[in-house]
Amino acid sequence: MRLEKVEFNMVEVLEESMDMVNVVGINKGIEVIWDPCNFSILKSDNVISDSKRFKQILDNAMKFMQEGHVILRAWANRPIARGLISAPSRFAC
Repeated sequence: MRLEKVEFNMVEVLEESMDMVNVVGINKGIEVIWDPCNFSILKSDNVISDSKRFKQILDNAMKFMQEGHVILRAWANRPIARGLISAPSRFAC
């Protein structure tokens, strides 16, 4: 698999994917929640990645679900500064 490197707005991709996943969720009776957590993602700059593969991962979240709910939480890390990497906790916003 070859990954593309394109610049895109992460929030737009997340919102587009959530709109599509929501339609599938409604048809299956699955609750879909978009949680921008601390809202940092809404203020983030564009990213360079493969937006198609990113959407595919989000879309696949619904493929095998039969019941329950899906919560998409997203936040932006602070930029790397002075060689330190800042990573959020997996268990908190």
